[in-house]
Amino acid sequence: MNHSSGRTFLVAAVLSVVLGACGSTTGGSGSPGSHPTGPVVIAAFNPFSGPDASFGPEILVSCNAAAQLINNVGGINGQHLNCVSSDTHGDPADAVAAAEKLIATTANLVGLIGPSSDEALATSPIFEHAHIPMFADTGQAAYDKTPLQYFWRVTAADDAKGNAMAIWAIRQGYKHAAAVFGNDAGAQADVPALKAAYAKLGGSMDTSLNVALDQASYRTEIQQMLAQQPQVIFTETDPQTAATFLSEVVQLNHTLLPTIGTETSFQSPYVQAVTQSVGNDQLSANFVAVQPYAPATGDAYQIFKTAELAAPGASASDLSTYAADPFAMSYYDSVNIMALAMVAAGTSDPATYNKFVSKVTASTQGATKVYSFDQGRKALAQGQSIQYVGAGGAIAFDAFHNSSGSFQVARLNAAADAAPLGVVTAADIAKVR
Repeated sequence: MNHSSGRTFLVAAVLSVVLGACGSTTGGSGSPGSHPTGPVVIAAFNPFSGPDASFGPEILVSCNAAAQLINNVGGINGQHLNCVSSDTHGDPADAVAAAEKLIATTANLVGLIGPSSDEALATSPIFEHAHIPMFADTGQAAYDKTPLQYFWRVTAADDAKGNAMAIWAIRQGYKHAAAVFGNDAGAQADVPALKAAYAKLGGSMDTSLNVALDQASYRTEIQQMLAQQPQVIFTETDPQTAATFLSEVVQLNHTLLPTIGTETSFQSPYVQAVTQSVGNDQLSANFVAVQPYAPATGDAYQIFKTAELAAPGASASDLSTYAADPFAMSYYDSVNIMALAMVAAGTSDPATYNKFVSKVTASTQGATKVYSFDQGRKALAQGQSIQYVGAGGAIAFDAFHNSSGSFQVARLNAAADAAPLGVVTAADIAKVR
């Protein structure tokens, strides 16, 4: 499918959903006033194939980790929780079809983790209309002030991440940079804020490449980039593209330039591909990445780590990586938040429990802090108000259902253990926004 036909299909599909608001709903479990009985379902709505194929499996594993703990103590209001996958292929047109199929064919669909930046703009109106709460992993700035009532985000927006990348580069004395980002929507979402913050801090973005993914070679683009003598490369691409691009940088420059990546650089497929192409010594010496900061400490984290390492659906090495990944923590926390909101509401009806999401996470006077679903359900049963503090820390939703914080900068290496170097705080970011 070419871009033109894809856009036509996408617009038609979204319009059909919006216009459908005048009639009956699709019959999915998110219809207002419905009261699902039997097992309830949370979907991992993300790419399981395509350039961002690593996103979906991490979400599904983290959902399963939370679901096991929830089901071990009797489920949600006595209802068993199942996690299912829905592959968007990282493509907006495919994602529209996947969203409509998910809603139409999944009994008792009560929430989802996703959509990602690849498909959020195309599919979030569909889930909004179906009254399905979505805990999105998109970082797009379009959702910083969204009118969507069923959209929630517990990870930082891309504009904040771009700010953090720029701040770290300037701290290291890098005043001349090259931006090398894939031409997919997820990668491009980082770029505007990165460029703006870098310029505001006195940096010069001398080269900006929107690279086509998975090409056999990028030598021409690299030669043009090197001619500008950048001190640092900012980047986000898929693993195959990164392996090719960075290995050719080493070939042409005789060493890897200092490189600052995004959180996708910490995922095992990326680390493995780049390590094989440039070598661990080059990687460890010259590549760092930023990710939302979630200290791997505390009661909630220990509960999460134990559950994540025991979750089905992934290899031991992947589970070990996920157990230290702030995004995996956010996916696990998202499931617990939805589950506790259902308990607080007394129903798994999405249109009802959605109003309780912020209530079970807010830091209000007299609220009991809880660090797991089990602790939360017990406190709610005793008539207490609760504040769920997750594996990734406290969640503070603003009026637009966003919650974000600081970023950690860590060195990349073959062990994929994200050796920490420093933190860019929310206060640091606020100064450049």
